[in-house]
Amino acid sequence: MTDNQYGGSKKTIVRLRLGFHCQLRLAELEQSFIQGSLPIDQIRDDFERVVWPNAKAMRAWCVGQAKHDVRAAILCSKLAGCAGYLLDQEHGRQLLIQWREDAVEAIAVTCRRAGFQRKHMPIWYTISWGTLVTWATYT
Repeated sequence: MTDNQYGGSKKTIVRLRLGFHCQLRLAELEQSFIQGSLPIDQIRDDFERVVWPNAKAMRAWCVGQAKHDVRAAILCSKLAGCAGYLLDQEHGRQLLIQWREDAVEAIAVTCRRAGFQRKHMPIWYTISWGTLVTWATYT
């Protein structure tokens, strides 16, 4: 595959698009649960059958790519943020914590590589929400 104008191969761009779609689907399921707009059985079924396998695969890819690609680090953070309640309830709090710790590490490595310091936090907070707040406590 050749690099495109955004940096990275077409395969990377496709994975990122699929990952952000997966993140959106996770967020929609979380919102449906909170609003009570879908039966919990349907939410759990959608999560386990469709979203969970894709989210797991995307997260694994992101963790592997995050040290070299800021977009993968951001996606890792977003997947961890959107997977909250459902991941906790369906697969346990320890897995949720692991996802969030990996997201913190991905953002921290990316920030260090880019030369960012705490004074740059508002920029990264905008990009990756609460993950950076946690990152700041580790630096």
